[in-house]
Amino acid sequence: MFKEVICILLLFPLQFIIAENTDSVFTKLKGKTEEEKVRILTDYCWEYRNVYPRLALKYGFAAIQKVDKYDLKIRKSKLYNFIGVVYSHLGKLDSSYYFYQKGLFEATKNQDSVQLAYSLNNLGDYYLQSSLYSTALEKFFESNKMFLKLGDKTGLAYSFNDIGQVYYNQQNYDKALYYFNKAITIRKELNDDRGIGKSLTGIASVYEAKNDFSRALEVYKESERYSRITKYQKGLIYAYLGYSNIYFKMNKYKEALEFNKEAIKLSAQINSKPQIISSYNDRAKILIKLNNINEAKQILETASTEAGDAGIINMLAVSYQLLKEIAIKEGDYKLALKYSDEYMVLQDSIFSSGSVNKIADLQSAYLVQLKESENNLLKKEIDAERTKIKYVGIIGFLIVLLLFLGFSRYKLLQDLNKKLSKEIEAKNKLFSIIAHDLNNPVGAISSVSEFLRTDYNDIEEEDKKELVNSIADASKNIQLMIGNLLNWARSQQEGIKINKGELNAKDLLENIAESYKFLAKKKSIEIIVDVPSNLSILADKFVTETILGNLVTNAVKFSPKNNKIILSAKIEKNNAVLEVKDFGMGMTKENIDLIINKDKSFTSLGTDKEKGIGLGLQIVKELVNLHNSKISIASEINKGTSFKIEI
Repeated sequence: MFKEVICILLLFPLQFIIAENTDSVFTKLKGKTEEEKVRILTDYCWEYRNVYPRLALKYGFAAIQKVDKYDLKIRKSKLYNFIGVVYSHLGKLDSSYYFYQKGLFEATKNQDSVQLAYSLNNLGDYYLQSSLYSTALEKFFESNKMFLKLGDKTGLAYSFNDIGQVYYNQQNYDKALYYFNKAITIRKELNDDRGIGKSLTGIASVYEAKNDFSRALEVYKESERYSRITKYQKGLIYAYLGYSNIYFKMNKYKEALEFNKEAIKLSAQINSKPQIISSYNDRAKILIKLNNINEAKQILETASTEAGDAGIINMLAVSYQLLKEIAIKEGDYKLALKYSDEYMVLQDSIFSSGSVNKIADLQSAYLVQLKESENNLLKKEIDAERTKIKYVGIIGFLIVLLLFLGFSRYKLLQDLNKKLSKEIEAKNKLFSIIAHDLNNPVGAISSVSEFLRTDYNDIEEEDKKELVNSIADASKNIQLMIGNLLNWARSQQEGIKINKGELNAKDLLENIAESYKFLAKKKSIEIIVDVPSNLSILADKFVTETILGNLVTNAVKFSPKNNKIILSAKIEKNNAVLEVKDFGMGMTKENIDLIINKDKSFTSLGTDKEKGIGLGLQIVKELVNLHNSKISIASEINKGTSFKIEI
């Protein structure tokens, strides 16, 4: 409820302000050349990114339209980067990634070393917010080296500060402090008051994490002072959140709540999604201590939904941890266990050992590079000859390729954008599957293992066997899911090469039946193989096995207990036809159409409330297409489904 009240209070004045600003900006465009208009719109896009993000987007897209319409020789890479930053502010990480990639492409194409460095740094920020810390650090170090070569102190300060943030999020506070201080040193040289305030916030957060509250409060006050001087509302939000957290740790909950209210108010005014989510989590934490459980629960439901939608993993983990705490308070231990499992899955992804080791390697490599480059920090002349040769070579290759293929420049850009969109969609699907489907069996293993560890002596022998079987089933399910994820990823990248050979159909289907009998056994389902012993087919063994394996898994899922599944093969119209037939729930015509005619996947609960593997049928469809085969589906509700693959 509180969220709606805040939005209503802020809505009307904000509308008038935006309308007024919009009119004044477009008034300034009158009588200007098109290039001048683009520069004005670009400047306002950047200026309004934190205060009026929606308006900033309007100016950014208006500028791009003019560049395209009048074919202006103005670097679009800067515009794309600005728009990406605005989307990041709004918590739309996929959109920010899309425009950062477009900025990177434009910068590379036009040999724009400055925007190339900023594009890499922006991509690092995307990975940072997605809690992919090793990848984020890789991008930050890469951009940092470029800023050193360019002598771009502003960019260098950005990258140092971002590197510090990675280490802070990884709880490596000494290294975080080191890089925050490097950033602030440069920003003082540049008289960058806003940047100084931002770096001070990072330093204060380190002292806060170390429980040095007096020092943390001192630095937060200094960062607040710089933020007020520069009218940097995000900086004020960070300061208020810092005050709130410190007072919370000091058990001064009323003071903590007051500063949190201010943070929420400012976050809502500028529509900064990450800050809104962070403020909600902090508010819920305080309300739990004040025993206002219902309001805390309501806030956390909003925070977890928005964090999940935005892909801000670290904030989602905080929401789950607090929801677990509430569930324990309410005596709902089953729900508490669910949130605990989800929290652990997210924490494992954030603090994975592989990620930590990679970060250490990147740090070592960077320090060597830094020693070689730091003496050139103050150089104003840019030595970009090697970079020029590199990118001239790339552009030359692309031009030759374009001439050979007969494509126009416009066609090239169009195709690249389509490819980029496809890659983003692929990434989204993978993230979605990992975040939801893999979480279930991993959580099951974690939960069951914990029960066995803590209550082993109190559990009946029969129950122990059942629990161990649950772990075995979950492990096998994970294997299936990982196999599907890898196969699907390979198909997206067109990395699967079809190698058809003569296969014995009976041997093929019997191997499938044997491989998946553990799934069927759990529901007392019999897998029957019906195929002539001398039937041979021309097919790719790996692809065909993957297709059939997914169809059998699907058939088991939607079949009732004590039933059967039939695997058959025969010749129809001079073509070999493989069939997987079940006698289960069946599908609607709408779902059949979704599978056959649309590039979408769906999942639903099976007859035993089984969770889906998510991309199973989508993988089948894509592999069938790669194999130059055909798929057909016949189904009746409550009577069963038949999948036929025509080889």
